[in-house]
Amino acid sequence: MKKFAGILVAFALLISTAKAAEVILFDEDWEQENFSQWSVEDLSPLGDDHLISDGEFARSCPGYFSDCGVDSKNDYAILKDDAMFSAEIDATNCLSNVLWKWSWRTKDLESSDKFRTHYRLENQDWTQFNITNIGVWTDVRKIIPDSAGKKFQIRYWLDNGNSDIGALDDISLECDSIIGESPNEVPEFTGIGMMVILLGAGIYFKWKRKQ
Repeated sequence: MKKFAGILVAFALLISTAKAAEVILFDEDWEQENFSQWSVEDLSPLGDDHLISDGEFARSCPGYFSDCGVDSKNDYAILKDDAMFSAEIDATNCLSNVLWKWSWRTKDLESSDKFRTHYRLENQDWTQFNITNIGVWTDVRKIIPDSAGKKFQIRYWLDNGNSDIGALDDISLECDSIIGESPNEVPEFTGIGMMVILLGAGIYFKWKRKQ
């Protein structure tokens, strides 16, 4: 019994120190001024919608806008009319659902025009995630449901635009993953590990009282 209790405690120590670490799956701020991570499409039936920019699809602050916003954004992406671009995300090592973060704003959108985001999990249809037609920079942080341990796609789409503009910056997708744990992190006890330690200690002391 003493040996069994010791094994339980050792096992608990092992799993309690397996702390999940934050891992960046995808990051885009367009400081490099290119769209190498993206698949760019034109969803207009006329085929005349596109990303527009100075240089490589990016425009420096304030660009199309009268002001830069509170954080003076530079090198953000510009979409015009019905332009859309998407990216592939690999979250197979994620223990948690993926947190999707970005900043966006629009210009000249009518009430029926929308700047949309969607995601598509493995072998499923596109799911609308968020929409806006707000003309100031807005930060968004949302969890993608059922995304842990899967591969999926994300996309941004300026829907039903006609000489309208959407701007994007600071896109990031992240999750918790044991595989991505930093060797410099200090281990922390998890709830499950502590429960197993207490169970092992209880078995051990119960055995001792019977001796």
